[in-house]
Amino acid sequence: MVEVFKTDIQHQALAERLVTSLLEQFPEYKINVDLTDCDKILRVESTCGKIQSDAILDFAKQAEIDIEILPDL
Repeated sequence: MVEVFKTDIQHQALAERLVTSLLEQFPEYKINVDLTDCDKILRVESTCGKIQSDAILDFAKQAEIDIEILPDL
């Protein structure tokens, strides 16, 4: 399962901190940020079940990152 989020992350250092923090909370996920994409996407992949999207949204918002789930096309 894969979930893709649109963010307002502008700097690599913030992206790395977010990914590190999320991986501490969700070590079973594969997580990365693509700052070259116009939506500055946060991509989360899980091979062991459903992704806890609400927890990821809450975590990012607490870090003052604007984030939303990108709808499936």
